[in-house]
Amino acid sequence: MLEQYLCIFCGTQQNNWHAWLLLAQYTKNSWPSATTKKIPFDLLIGYTPQIHQPTRNTDILSIQQQITNIKEARKATQEVQ
Repeated sequence: MLEQYLCIFCGTQQNNWHAWLLLAQYTKNSWPSATTKKIPFDLLIGYTPQIHQPTRNTDILSIQQQITNIKEARKATQEVQ
């Protein structure tokens, strides 16, 4: 999968693939998993960071609410597997 992302991002410039690794990782972690139907960022940190929108309003929940949401998402994911 990483190879596919890098082919798309690098295009014909095959000598700068390392510069695109962070964007490829962000993209992969922003899309729902085919298995769990969950976004990896949501399972790991409780929300999907919007790094591509530098001037955005933040709707970040309290730490306790984030922890609760992460635990619920992980439990639901484990039940699916």
